[in-house]
Amino acid sequence: MEDGATNDERAFLRVENLHKRFRHGGRERSVLRGVTFGVSSGSFVSLLGPSGAGKTTLLRLVAGLEPADAGGVVLEGRRLGALGAEDLARLRRERVGYAPQFPEVLGALSPAENVALPLLIAGERRAAALERAEALLAALGLGAGAELRGLELSGLSGGERQRLSLARALVHRPRLLLVDEPTASLGSVEAEGVLELLRDLQRREGLSILLATINPRVAAHAERILRLKDGLLSEGAPLHA
Repeated sequence: MEDGATNDERAFLRVENLHKRFRHGGRERSVLRGVTFGVSSGSFVSLLGPSGAGKTTLLRLVAGLEPADAGGVVLEGRRLGALGAEDLARLRRERVGYAPQFPEVLGALSPAENVALPLLIAGERRAAALERAEALLAALGLGAGAELRGLELSGLSGGERQRLSLARALVHRPRLLLVDEPTASLGSVEAEGVLELLRDLQRREGLSILLATINPRVAAHAERILRLKDGLLSEGAPLHA
């Protein structure tokens, strides 16, 4: 795909000729085949494609959670493949938020403690970390104050866990948010609220967002739409929700 931002050395995020293969039972499958694109700072980009197209794999490579077979990812001028494990972990902790479709939560912690965990690990004061976590959960419709503190993880629905995951990805105020199917388990009203929150953070805080979805109506909320199919990327005109 031709993309002027890709060749701009000042681009906030550059994905360069990315390849990824997996082996299953002695057979090899190419999931990504030379994916290239750029994301400018403060932009909202959706990654639209069918199930199994490689969207989650691409997000994980951009997050530095697994290595590419070829090509690379450059974030704010830093090539992820050249960073050691400690520097890569610090980059994710300070600059990147990742909200997977199927989040893991720690049953021994409350919802707010789960969300505040990245701040607590970074040395943030517990009271301030929990205050930030509760504010995000409330903004995402998961209650406030005593109501929120009374929630139990075992009673959370899939959609509530998705919103918890999104809050945890946002709690440390990242510059890049990678989010995988954030509305898949939500009703239309809840989904619109989540997408409106993302657009508001983009506008107010300059957050850059790369959102993966199978849903064209969700993709339509972004400024750019990248379509991924059979490991190849193309760019289409914005849709209308």
